[in-house]
Amino acid sequence: MKGRELTAEEQHVTARCLAAWQAYKKETRTSQTIMAEKLGFKVQSAFSQYINGAVPPNIGFVLNFASIVGVDPATLWPEKAAIIHQTSEDADRITQKIDKLSETNKALLEQIIDGFLD
Repeated sequence: MKGRELTAEEQHVTARCLAAWQAYKKETRTSQTIMAEKLGFKVQSAFSQYINGAVPPNIGFVLNFASIVGVDPATLWPEKAAIIHQTSEDADRITQKIDKLSETNKALLEQIIDGFLD
């Protein structure tokens, strides 16, 4: 089942992601299944839907994807560069704070997050 039509901006983002994916795949010989796992998807088709434009890209996908393939996410979605960079900075700050937690507190935090996601 295909979702809504992508906007012109989303089509450009998808095209840039596809080009980055093709270069990464050629260099690393990574399969879509492996990439889906790296992105945290349960099935390969979820990654395929993003990379082929069946579903619209979102900032979370672009940030994670760019991190894995080693590109600046703002090059994939220049129209959202300010938001992308702020989100990346926020994520870095959160990661630094989590790294300082004791193992007990990390486990507790993981349980809290899992409770929100379930």
